Amino acid sequence: MIENLLKEAGGAGLQLAPGQAPLLVRPGGVEVMARPKLSREEFARILETVRDWGMVQEGEAEVGVPGLGRCLVRSRPGWLSLERLPSELPGDLESLNLPQVLADLLSLPQGLVLLGGQRQSGLSTTLACLLEIVLRHGSSRRVLLCGAHPYVHSHGRGLLLQSENLELGRHFEVVFTPLPADPRICIQLVEGGALLLATMRAPHTANMVDQLQSLLPPAWLARLQTALKGLYCQRLAGDLLPVTEFVQAELAGKWLAAPGPRDYPKCLEKQKGSWSLLHSLQEWIHEEKLTPEEGEAMVQSWS
Repeated sequence: MIENLLKEAGGAGLQLAPGQAPLLVRPGGVEVMARPKLSREEFARILETVRDWGMVQEGEAEVGVPGLGRCLVRSRPGWLSLERLPSELPGDLESLNLPQVLADLLSLPQGLVLLGGQRQSGLSTTLACLLEIVLRHGSSRRVLLCGAHPYVHSHGRGLLLQSENLELGRHFEVVFTPLPADPRICIQLVEGGALLLATMRAPHTANMVDQLQSLLPPAWLARLQTALKGLYCQRLAGDLLPVTEFVQAELAGKWLAAPGPRDYPKCLEKQKGSWSLLHSLQEWIHEEKLTPEEGEAMVQSWS
């Protein structure tokens, strides 16, 4: 029901409450839709659907609507509003201030790339941009996209399939997925010929390696070293500017072979081909995209 209401609303906002007809909100006014008043049961079913999309509690959240893209949802007892958000994604890294090394990783025929970030780090948008690049500009590749995803993509030159789970029994050239509880499936997919980009909730790359060492049996670490092509992590600063971190495969392999914890961020100093969040932050300050005060405030928030 709610999907049909959103389609009818077009680009207008939608306000819902039990006992009244749905309202369309446009710049300059509110319009009553030519629909019956919502019963309490209908409103409860709509709330349940919105929760399935990812609205876990009252307040404000951005959710993905199957087949329609992203919506900004605001909820309080007995009232709900939904506003469609643009789903158009950039097909290049420069427009999002992302490093070129991500494009280099996308061109790999196979391997495991781990992408980390905390909540509200912009990682979902980065991942969506990478997927869009694969679909628009890459050679024809069969792509598996796992988990919830709030963007609508063109299919471009690739065949895009969506699933809630990783599938070992089928062949995919490219796989995007949250890191599963058992990362061995990721290694097996890479060994089968896939380029796999897996996301993790982590504050920095050294923490990502610590998590991997705790999740994998020791006998699998050598296979992971062979499969792993890079570690990437990001946070947001200033006006949604990504502060990035990258660890190239050779250093990641050394970290995996040695027990942690590592002295972060010193473990990334003078490492060719790698850089830390702090180094990236200093680059943005040097380019005057951030002020020193903004950079200092961000560093303080990391501790």
